[in-house]
Amino acid sequence: MTLHARIPAAEINRTSPLYRDFIAGGRSPLGDSLPAFSGAFRDAHGIPPAHPMSGALVEALVSYNQSLGVDAALVARLGRLRDGALRLIVTGQQPGVMGGPLMTLYKAASAIALAEEIEARTGHACAPLFWLGSDDDDFSEARDLSVIAADHSRLDASLDASVYRPGLRVGDIDVAAARAVWRVVEHALPQTGHARDRLAATLDGAADFGLAAARALVAATAGKIVIVDARAPELRIAGRELLLRFFDDEPKLRELLEKSGRELEAHGYHAQVQWGADSGLFRVENGVRQRVSAGHRAAVRAEFERDITRASPAVVARNLLQDAVLAPLAVVLGPAEIAYRAQMAGVYREMAVPMPVVCPRLSATFLPPAVRDMVNDLHLDAAELARDPASVAASVANRSADGGLKSAAAALQSEFESASRAFLGRAVLRLDERAQRKLQKRIDELKGRLEQTLATAIEHDTDGYRARWPFLPRTTDMFRKDADPQERFLSLVVPMLFHGDDAWRCVSDMSAQWSRDALDGRVWHGVYSA
Repeated sequence: MTLHARIPAAEINRTSPLYRDFIAGGRSPLGDSLPAFSGAFRDAHGIPPAHPMSGALVEALVSYNQSLGVDAALVARLGRLRDGALRLIVTGQQPGVMGGPLMTLYKAASAIALAEEIEARTGHACAPLFWLGSDDDDFSEARDLSVIAADHSRLDASLDASVYRPGLRVGDIDVAAARAVWRVVEHALPQTGHARDRLAATLDGAADFGLAAARALVAATAGKIVIVDARAPELRIAGRELLLRFFDDEPKLRELLEKSGRELEAHGYHAQVQWGADSGLFRVENGVRQRVSAGHRAAVRAEFERDITRASPAVVARNLLQDAVLAPLAVVLGPAEIAYRAQMAGVYREMAVPMPVVCPRLSATFLPPAVRDMVNDLHLDAAELARDPASVAASVANRSADGGLKSAAAALQSEFESASRAFLGRAVLRLDERAQRKLQKRIDELKGRLEQTLATAIEHDTDGYRARWPFLPRTTDMFRKDADPQERFLSLVVPMLFHGDDAWRCVSDMSAQWSRDALDGRVWHGVYSA
């Protein structure tokens, strides 16, 4: 693994003031809301006591992760959750095609690295766990797949809208829809060892979309992370009393959330969470999440009392349920999720759920092989590919053109300019005004055609940048999709398709370096290659 650049995380585009202040650790309003991560785990004194986990939930975790092929030694440690001897570092994301975007992999890698680093620093056994949000119903976030093809072009594909109906839990989507997307892009993908076949097998062996995403994440991380599917009934059974109280206290909790939002805005931050018109819990019927209207609250409350597995939490209740049932030592979150937590502090206090330490996730930019080679050969500033890939591509195009051909083109343009000016100087003395305008227009057209012709010739120069870096006109597509950075749209399987198992070793090595720095208050964005 080559780590080409460490960019301070606060400098990455589109970071909010709240996120920048959180990772800097310098402003008191956030200190009142979020437990500080910097310096939190210097020794065993930073480990608060844990409560035992439900035996039924532990058994479900063991069984599910054995079926996924998670590392056997890691699964064997899960039994220690029963008495609190093992603590969890938790992260999560809803499932996506082939596991989701790169940021999903970076979240998992962060949790794995932090669990190892915290255990090394404190001596307390820790394990990473990924909460797979299969009970979510945000189809637009789950449906897309973007990969880099063998020729370094970007291919975008999506689940067909016909596979979804409003409210359907995304984990319940027919896995055949994901297979169809994979078939669309598979023919253009790079082939490295057995990685491609192994990734295809994650779809072939899956019963639904959620399980396919879980299997892909296990494959991408070499089985080093425990996964819990948010649809698991044992989660809601273990958190039954909390969920019922949440439903009963919804008006007060809504008020606390809105109050925290106003306080954050008064400090120059933003309110990330809008509760909306629903109760904060959905009722699940045949895999579809249904909002609970005011007129049906009593009947639904009685139904939840009889069978709490019919309840599905929205974002606020989901965070509470996760932390109450799993009692994580730390949670690994992205910028938007950190803003959620800052706004939920009052709700956590009211519900008497201890808020774990909040750690930012690793963010990073992957350099595909051809881009890596270009960076190395031309001694480019790799950090600029994360900040402004278009300007890097323009700079390479400008500096890589052959000097002789480029000079000849410039000389031809200069001669044309000089000759045309001399001719126009004589013509104005011999032509009327209308003929002068027409002549000027035609000469301008010739100038534009000459510039275009010469630029095309330089572009196709066999010793020029187009021959050396044929992907250059498409460079921005590898690093930006609209305004989104690479890690938010590019599939987590892309590094594996180029580098096989070496891809995980690269991400793991980078995460290990990042976790040590992050726990000491130095949070950065990595630019890396294999």
